[in-house]
Amino acid sequence: MTVSPTPTPTPTPTPVPSYSIAASPSAVSVGGPLAVTWNIPSNQSQTDWVGLYRVGAPHIAGNELWWRYTGGSPTGSFTLNAPLVAGQYEFRLSLNNSFSLVATSNSVTVSSTPAPTPTPLPTPTPTPGPTPVPTPPPCPAPCPTNRYVSPTATASGDGSIGNPWTLEKALGRVESNLTSPVPAGATIYLRGGVYGTGVTTADNWFSTYLSGTEANPTVIRSYPGERAIVQWYLRLAGEWITVRDLEFTILDTNRYQRSGGLALNGTGTKAINCLVYNTGTGLAMFNAENNQGGREVYGCLVWGNGYFEVQPGVFSFSNGGWRGNGSAFYVQNKNGLALINDVIAFRNFSTGVNAYASDSYSDGIHVKGNTLFDHPGGNVLTATFDNPIKNQKILDNNFYNGEVHLGYAGGNLNTDVVMTGNIVTGWNQGAAQVTAFTVNNWASAYIQNNKFYAAAVEVFYNPTRNAFFSGAGYVWDNNSYYGTYQGRQSPQFVYFAGFGGTDVFGPIADWRAATGKDLNSTVGPRPTGMDIRIRPNQYEQGRAHITIYNWANATTANVNLSTSGLTNGQSYKIQDAQNFFGTPIYSGTYNSSSPVITITLPETESPINAYSGVLETLLELQSQPQYYTVSAVDIDMRTPKHTAREFNVFVVLPRP
Repeated sequence: MTVSPTPTPTPTPTPVPSYSIAASPSAVSVGGPLAVTWNIPSNQSQTDWVGLYRVGAPHIAGNELWWRYTGGSPTGSFTLNAPLVAGQYEFRLSLNNSFSLVATSNSVTVSSTPAPTPTPLPTPTPTPGPTPVPTPPPCPAPCPTNRYVSPTATASGDGSIGNPWTLEKALGRVESNLTSPVPAGATIYLRGGVYGTGVTTADNWFSTYLSGTEANPTVIRSYPGERAIVQWYLRLAGEWITVRDLEFTILDTNRYQRSGGLALNGTGTKAINCLVYNTGTGLAMFNAENNQGGREVYGCLVWGNGYFEVQPGVFSFSNGGWRGNGSAFYVQNKNGLALINDVIAFRNFSTGVNAYASDSYSDGIHVKGNTLFDHPGGNVLTATFDNPIKNQKILDNNFYNGEVHLGYAGGNLNTDVVMTGNIVTGWNQGAAQVTAFTVNNWASAYIQNNKFYAAAVEVFYNPTRNAFFSGAGYVWDNNSYYGTYQGRQSPQFVYFAGFGGTDVFGPIADWRAATGKDLNSTVGPRPTGMDIRIRPNQYEQGRAHITIYNWANATTANVNLSTSGLTNGQSYKIQDAQNFFGTPIYSGTYNSSSPVITITLPETESPINAYSGVLETLLELQSQPQYYTVSAVDIDMRTPKHTAREFNVFVVLPRP
């Protein structure tokens, strides 16, 4: 019998170590001790690095809250203090000075409530390896290196936190013949203080070609916990730049000429959670034909921007030889999208969103989730003369005291507009009365699920002929209309049909009969109850905007914060948007099992002192009746004052 040979056992494969990163402890109070350990099994580099991120934050430059190079060590650890804002965090391991993510740690819950004193962390034993590089040299993009600037920096600065640059050097101010030394993908932190002289001439312009990339934008932001106030008119001509958490203003009281503000002129430029107030320009998007889209304004508060132009016998506003000039957002765009999302803008000198172009473009402008109010020239104005508007969207906004005006009577026949989910209120206080909604010259319009209210004037006005109105290009239904007109308990519709159609000057029944539109819409004399809208911030966890239409004129409002983005146990405060630097109207710790809070609403209109020179200039013009006419309506519309109890806007802010 043949005996089979005994098979040779297959060797057990040696386990291949994998990349790993771990955080300890998994729960810690704000500012408490935190440790991270990592393992890099092979091909270590001195520029492998560890970064701390909020859970869910995109893995791109500018989102890291803390970082360190590993110095080429295969294993090791770092200790640090936990963030000062409660939330969920994680560490990430990336290789060779890039954003090539190879491992993510367990999540760490940072709580604002005191946690038990943890067992002291042992001092890690250094792992032999290449000598770490304490201060890495500038590196090619993408690079997680931070740069720092200060209003007290000297010419000898090197951009480090201990020896910062001037803002002109860091950004490369063109007007000073400077070029930025900052690599694409870096983050530039502005330490607290005031930057710029605040002069009101072109000497105040600050242009920069600083750039990033779409995958790794360069970020300009305030240093955490500090107020960086910029008095320049900052014009971003480079690509993929994100400006965050900065203040732009002019402290001077001269309202006859004005500079300052922020212009997003390059492809992919963004302004996130900034404050822009009392400047000449506000926030602008120009250079329509030379950029490829990707521009965005998000979460900003914009108020009091503009100046008075005075030319007796020239300007016809109020027949008075003067006009208010200045918008919250002046937008022109041709390629891609220009987004204005989740902002609060109010009491700027002319308009809220001004998408006007006489010889340029206003295409691809999307306006979503914003609160705009108290704009004498309208909360939204869109019009062009040479190039028909394409792909315009007005979505889920809150408008109060100001018209929404889409298209000019003498302008182009525009291509398409979508307007849904908005609340639109014409000027509803004081002596001024303005139509709520005007539409002119669109081949296609989708107007659905909006609420319109005009107290005593037309809720809809069309002073020109819409040739294609009755065609399939117009979908206009399921809206709600409120208002009275000459004692009639329904709003007024004004529509010029043209081409043999029936003109309308009357209630909704006449409008329906002439157009076949709004067959399923509703009508009433005045809205009732309370409409509370909350928009959580997509860039800062726990930050949110609250808009309240208080049609019942109640003294308090019960606000449910469950959709605000706050986490259980997180401390927060609520600021009145119209008095942003004042005392919080509410402070507390969020309790997810009891998310409803009660806030008191202001009883009457009250003066606000945060608008330098506005009323003083109006009264000065009024004192010269031989040159200027300033009416009671002008004074009422432009005097800096808080809205009455009927309408309020608040900002939820996380706090340490």
